[in-house]
Amino acid sequence: KIPQEHGFFFHFIDMRTGRRVWNSEVSSIDTALFLGGALFAGEYFKGTPIEAIAQELYERVDWTWMLNNRRVLCMGWKPEEGFLPYYWDTYSEHILLYALAIGSPTHPISRECWYEWARPVGEYAGYRIVYCPTGSLFVYLQSHTWIDFRNIYDRQNDIDYWHNAINAIRANRQFCIDNKDRYVTYSEDRWGITASLGPRGYKGYGAKPGWPVHDGTIAPFVVGASMPFEPELSLKALKHIYNEYGQKIYGKYGFKDAFNLQENWFADEYLSINQGLM
Repeated sequence: KIPQEHGFFFHFIDMRTGRRVWNSEVSSIDTALFLGGALFAGEYFKGTPIEAIAQELYERVDWTWMLNNRRVLCMGWKPEEGFLPYYWDTYSEHILLYALAIGSPTHPISRECWYEWARPVGEYAGYRIVYCPTGSLFVYLQSHTWIDFRNIYDRQNDIDYWHNAINAIRANRQFCIDNKDRYVTYSEDRWGITASLGPRGYKGYGAKPGWPVHDGTIAPFVVGASMPFEPELSLKALKHIYNEYGQKIYGKYGFKDAFNLQENWFADEYLSINQGLM
């Protein structure tokens, strides 16, 4: 039986035993991502035990507890220390988290909590974006896996999150084009800077706007995840990467996580959360 706290699951568990590993926290965002998948499966298998179990898991989550008496959701909780000092208080991949918490039939948080987190607006190469400080491209795409944001406008800005994702993709690609003389990996068909594996381990890579960290590493999975928003640019880039580097970056489960030509580094692993997004 997988341990849980107020319906939330630990960030990392042993896939064989279900036990918590690495002293990880009870994670609000990872519970939300899991529930997004579970509820989706329940809708697909309508009228089956899968639907009933998914609904039961959703209704069990006490979202108000994760507020920790604040107006924004906490990132997590540890049995040894209590609530983490970090909160989902500025634009990030947490849109699904807030949607599930506000829509809960059993333990909802106030709909006004949606407007409590900051929405910084920036611009790169003429693309206006409600941005995440890290500039990681996956942030702009993650919640779209389960929610169709087309023509749904946030009252605190004049752009919907569907077009926000499109602008983020275009800005990420342009950032790579603008820095191709500095990093050989980058080009008009080699883009996709996002949190991924890199030559020195996993890093929260990103592009502008924001205060990004990058070293010439790009991740094909986030190009694949961009397909619904920019199909022509994404398909062209994926074909280029496959044709040029397929033997090094493509394997049994498709594209491996990332690569960096400058350092002649190609990931030999897949990260399931990234594969899932693609």
